[in-house]
Amino acid sequence: MQNYKDNLDKDGFTVVRNVFSRNEVEQLKGKLETLIDSITNKKIPDKVNISKRNNKIFSLHKIDQSTICDFNYIKEVKNLKEIIINILGENFIQSTIEAFVKSPEDNTNVPEHQDGFYFSIIGGRGINIWIALTDSDKNKGGIYYYQNSHRLKLLTHQNITPGTWEVSDKEKEKYLSLEKVYPDVSAGDIIIHDFYTIHGSDDNKSIQDRMAMTYSFFSSDAVVDSKMRNMVIKNNLKSLFDLKE
Repeated sequence: MQNYKDNLDKDGFTVVRNVFSRNEVEQLKGKLETLIDSITNKKIPDKVNISKRNNKIFSLHKIDQSTICDFNYIKEVKNLKEIIINILGENFIQSTIEAFVKSPEDNTNVPEHQDGFYFSIIGGRGINIWIALTDSDKNKGGIYYYQNSHRLKLLTHQNITPGTWEVSDKEKEKYLSLEKVYPDVSAGDIIIHDFYTIHGSDDNKSIQDRMAMTYSFFSSDAVVDSKMRNMVIKNNLKSLFDLKE
């Protein structure tokens, strides 16, 4: 278990294999599909981003606030809680749950960013746990990381569209020389990455959907920059009236 923390500290991300069985993955996918149907039917804008290309949902947010599906049991699965405690300490805080469905016909990529910016974390530590609900690799638009980029701490970001940010152009030279890594993962594997690790994803060039869920956690000593947080929230509010991502 210590190896996961050591790899995370060294590289900014680490892969844990076979955390969920195929049966457990299918159950999660079923819950997610039920949630997507319920959101689509109710048209809840603050929980969803819709693709401009095919009018399908490609990301869901605030899943932890949903009364349709309870995903909070995830952190109790097998040794996952022990892994989180090993990284963040006993009194960790769960922040939010999100999901991503990248379809082949959509071809939506995710710009390079740090999760620490979206959550406005400037002290303590935060991690994201990315759960693969389908096999994922570079061809399927899998997530990629700039190795060791977490050591740069929080960089400035620039707004692209309402609710979407990327590392600012003036900061990109700080990490573009670092190794860009595309982890190959199977359904049931997880990737843990640091909130400061720069990451993104490319278009899905396969013929299958790429599905994943993410869980965000903070250490108990995490510090939020209120000014930055207010800016992000204010910008995100604009996306309630523009579901185009």
